[in-house]
Amino acid sequence: MNTRRKFLHQSALAGAALSLAPFLNLSCMSNKSLPYADTIGLQLYTLRFQLDEDAPATLAALKKMGYHQVELMDITQEQELSLIHI
Repeated sequence: MNTRRKFLHQSALAGAALSLAPFLNLSCMSNKSLPYADTIGLQLYTLRFQLDEDAPATLAALKKMGYHQVELMDITQEQELSLIHI
């Protein structure tokens, strides 16, 4: 149960935390540390059937569409070796 005392205590802590925010190093929150923040990627799981049929052609089509980042899924070692050369 929230009491007035608990509310005031939490409000005071939140105010103190906000007053310290300008002094904290928040470089991890800036886009400078994320060089690909503006680049949209794609999860390859959504194309798993197309990758099984023809992985090089599928990846080439993705590159042609403008995707430069992909997130891998659970793949076999054989699939991994074939993707390394693309």
